[in-house]
Amino acid sequence: MKILVLTSEPPYPPLNGVRIKTYHLLRGLFERGHEIHLVSFAEASDCFELGIVKELEKYCVGVKSFQLCDDPKYLVKNVISNLYSKDVINFRFQSKGFQKLLASTVKDEAIDIVHFDMVSLTHYLKSVDGIVPSIASINDSYSLWLRGKLSRAPYSTLNSVLEKAYYTITFPVATVYEKSTYENFQKVHVVSPIDATYLRCLNPNIDVEVIPNGVDVEYFKPLGLPQNDLSLVFVANMAGESAFNALWFIRNVFAEVKREIPNIRSYLVGKDPDRALLSEANRTEGVIVTGYVKDVRPYFDRATLVIDPTVKQGGILNHVLQAMAMGKPVVGTKFSFLAIEGARSWKNVVIANDANDFASKIIHLLRNEDERKVIGANARRLIESRYTWTKIVPRYEEMYNQAIVKFESQRSQ
Repeated sequence: MKILVLTSEPPYPPLNGVRIKTYHLLRGLFERGHEIHLVSFAEASDCFELGIVKELEKYCVGVKSFQLCDDPKYLVKNVISNLYSKDVINFRFQSKGFQKLLASTVKDEAIDIVHFDMVSLTHYLKSVDGIVPSIASINDSYSLWLRGKLSRAPYSTLNSVLEKAYYTITFPVATVYEKSTYENFQKVHVVSPIDATYLRCLNPNIDVEVIPNGVDVEYFKPLGLPQNDLSLVFVANMAGESAFNALWFIRNVFAEVKREIPNIRSYLVGKDPDRALLSEANRTEGVIVTGYVKDVRPYFDRATLVIDPTVKQGGILNHVLQAMAMGKPVVGTKFSFLAIEGARSWKNVVIANDANDFASKIIHLLRNEDERKVIGANARRLIESRYTWTKIVPRYEEMYNQAIVKFESQRSQ
């Protein structure tokens, strides 16, 4: 099968959720004998550096990049021209040059199916609609994500208030866009059943497929590093909502745990730590903010427990899958595991209902090593049985085949 993959950023190195999925998908499809062509937007600063191209060319026959325009005049013009149109959420990625490159690649390479990666590129469907089968691999519903943002009160910062105003304006536009656009794809891929249910309610004509993210279990596996101190680890991009989740955890959970276990430490691992989070950590003994780290595995491996105070619905959390793959017991909210089929509290994960419950369960597990080991081992087994990329990639193949059959059926009508 000849597959054209369109991405809004280079899928290497796989440092965020979008890149992780796309990189492992490219590699997995190549290993299963498919011919992959890649066309991607890229920032001017990383417009496919040599190392990125060399890595992606291991799996792709053709690798093409298109520079993302950051000229303020261009961006303002696009925002104004699209403010009341359904394309407002994609204005940064509007380019006639990219459109021509897409159309010529489909024609010249005799592409069998086009994989649109993420919502930001889905408006390019008009370039190939009716010509070749297409799937939209959006991961999460954008309007559902916005609805979740709007359901929570803004934090008491100017940026948060401004973000809330932006979400209020964007939510109805995004809802209309998803409702009207996705039904034109042969398949729409999401990683969570919650997103699938939402999209089907939005428009029953959207053909949704749920395929979760996977984990490289040969990379994320127990390392056997020494564990000298009792410690908790939270891994995330420590800006925005994750930073405020971390703040909530420090103030409402960690403080209670520390009263019972004074020598406990909490590591907050991830790039771009919020200023308020840094200030809180400086005031709180035992809280360490690492900032960006090249390799999160040693932090997972040395942790007594991994914690996740997520409060959003939808999507799937890669850092939770990674921690489970490393055989670590993860204590999280109900939202931490909603998209992980087979997750069971006290079997392979631990679910906390509120701050007091979070603290009491952490304290219990810190005092019960044998129980931690059983939960961690069960977590690793669950990932190995359902969430390896070798099990996930064939599900994409099946989705592509179904999309091709559907396209041929539609064309013959």
